[in-house]
Amino acid sequence: MLQEYTQVIETHRTSEEISFLQYSEGERTFIAWHGITSVNRMWYWDILWPKGKVILAGLPGHGPVENYPWAHYAAWTPQHFIDIGIETVRSHTNGTPVTLLGHSTGGMIALGVALQAPELVDRLILIAPVIWSELTGIVRTWEDAARYPKLLRALVAASVLPGQRSMVVLKSTLRFFASDNESFYNSPLLAPTLRWGYSHYQLSPIDGIAGTAAVLSQADLRPLVQECELQVPTLLFHGVDDHIVPFTQSLWLSQAGSVVELVAYPGAGHMLYVERQQQLEDKIKAWLEDPPGGK
Repeated sequence: MLQEYTQVIETHRTSEEISFLQYSEGERTFIAWHGITSVNRMWYWDILWPKGKVILAGLPGHGPVENYPWAHYAAWTPQHFIDIGIETVRSHTNGTPVTLLGHSTGGMIALGVALQAPELVDRLILIAPVIWSELTGIVRTWEDAARYPKLLRALVAASVLPGQRSMVVLKSTLRFFASDNESFYNSPLLAPTLRWGYSHYQLSPIDGIAGTAAVLSQADLRPLVQECELQVPTLLFHGVDDHIVPFTQSLWLSQAGSVVELVAYPGAGHMLYVERQQQLEDKIKAWLEDPPGGK
């Protein structure tokens, strides 16, 4: 790890304190966003360290950032998250297009940046990205409560606080995100990731996670995809048995543009980068060496 810091990212609408973790240096730049409730320290990309400058970017309201009043989070929209993503890329590059990665909510941000600011992006890697708001599992429960802020905040607190108070509880609740629990819990990646990331997981503001759930309840990137036409070579991963973001969302995205290569994993769920770690990493390495479009 080279450096860990927070930075206030300014947009034309507002500003947001974001947590960052930079692992390596190099000519090629990678910026990666994690999913809801996660933190940068729980988002490993070891295969990329030798390939260039790797920056892990936190979601708004996640990790060791300021705990704002609820009114701040209540004003969030999907476009705000995308704007933060665009300014994150601009503030961390010298104008050279970068490779973006995103999982789940982070995939929504990365896709939005690639659609609205394609000049900043040379390739895109998405893992179970949120395309529209029809999610499932616990996140759907939060989305359904988004119209009632007190209920939403209470539900998120009831879901997240026990895990913030006990790593054992957190580890056990992750089974609701994975589908291949045998592969997930037997992964050598899991224990060290939880140990290192747990202190930052504990610092994520509950209202920040609730505000992110409310953003997801508003999400629909389909009109943007149809209007802007994805131009960036895109590698798209999704577990067919994902219990959070339905596989149909990635299937739709893969059919909406010729630059998208969909890699589906039957039997795997939302924690695909752990459940199918080796297969996913092998595919990414090969694709980066010979990406579509010759980029």
